[in-house]
Amino acid sequence: MKTGLLIFLIVNAYMNNRDVLEENLNCVYYTVTAEKLNVRDSANYDSNIVGKVEKPNRLCIDNLEGEWAHIKNSNWVNVKYLNKQDRNIVDEYIGPVLIAPIIIFFVITQLSHIKPSSFLV
Repeated sequence: MKTGLLIFLIVNAYMNNRDVLEENLNCVYYTVTAEKLNVRDSANYDSNIVGKVEKPNRLCIDNLEGEWAHIKNSNWVNVKYLNKQDRNIVDEYIGPVLIAPIIIFFVITQLSHIKPSSFLV
């Protein structure tokens, strides 16, 4: 029973967070280093500026073409104004997602021998 509970908690945590995890698997995160970085509709200086991102925003980059980085589901920025992150957001996110159910499991199994009446005054 306890093994089944642990498996249920871990699978449930993954399923509830699957969209965030899968969305971020195919990109590398970069931090913006410019005060205001132009976002362009093509990977060149002559293309239209369609927006700006400010320091220290973190961008999900899914493609590099020379000195240009493609923001996932968006447009282009110049890579010289970005710093590659050492860790991916999935690395930061997956730990808590999987550790939380293990902690819950531990608490449930440790408290399962305590009778509910012992909490009553």
